[in-house]
Amino acid sequence: MAFFASIEYCFFILAFLISMFIAIREGFRVASIVLVFSTLFILLFHSRHSFPIFQSGWLQQHDHSLIKVEMLFEVALYLVLYISLLQRKAFRLFLSFYLILFLIFSFIVLSIMQPIYTLKYPIYSFVFGSFGVLIGILLFFYEKLKADNAGSIFTNFWFWISAGLFVFLATEVPVLSITNYLLGKDAEVIRRAEVVFDVKRIISLCYYFTFQIGFLCSRNWIKT
Repeated sequence: MAFFASIEYCFFILAFLISMFIAIREGFRVASIVLVFSTLFILLFHSRHSFPIFQSGWLQQHDHSLIKVEMLFEVALYLVLYISLLQRKAFRLFLSFYLILFLIFSFIVLSIMQPIYTLKYPIYSFVFGSFGVLIGILLFFYEKLKADNAGSIFTNFWFWISAGLFVFLATEVPVLSITNYLLGKDAEVIRRAEVVFDVKRIISLCYYFTFQIGFLCSRNWIKT
């Protein structure tokens, strides 16, 4: 498990560096700025156990609650990303409305249905938000395939990370559901099911690997 965690952290760093490069190459368009912020946020969050400044008693005591907030904030950032990537006004308005619903629904879930102080992940909010992101990705693919230069889609950095994110979210939902089921079980059950947590990290690695694929496939430095 520690091996996958170390590799995953290296991929977080690479994703942030690649995002910075893409932002510079694209003249800091809104989508690239959102991506830089999201990758930096994820990198810093997963660095919280590595620096003394984050070792306060309050942070350690509320670590699981912070993980829940991080999960939902990450989904919200993905929604903002696709709002900025989509060209059609109707698509952007739809996702903007969905984002508002997601924020309201997440507040209700963390307050009543799956309180933030419990062990279990906010699966209801995560599924609702992920569904919106998946719709945003499909709308993005639709726009790209309808474009005149659809033949260059495989050299488009955003296509590759969108494909990776689609697979990541589609598989993350059942994995988190299994994780929720395991939480609260005795230590022996959790020990035998550690493979589930490794699968979760492998799925994450596959997603962040698409940053490298997208970077290499768009290495002609053409803005897409």
